[in-house]
Amino acid sequence: MFHINKTVKNHYFGFIDLDYFKIVNDTFGHKVGDEVLARVGRALIEIADDTVIMYRKSGDEFIFMTLG
Repeated sequence: MFHINKTVKNHYFGFIDLDYFKIVNDTFGHKVGDEVLARVGRALIEIADDTVIMYRKSGDEFIFMTLG
């Protein structure tokens, strides 16, 4: 699931939630789930340029903000 909302001027905030992530933890365990989250985080950072800040909010939720 992905949402984006425009804020002031050219700044945008986005929210990314990994649908059905609980199935990964339930099926493969939390160690594998942690690795999946780390890989997703690294992939998000790799696709972002210098005008985007990415971070993990909690659980399977990530947030980003454009800098303008």
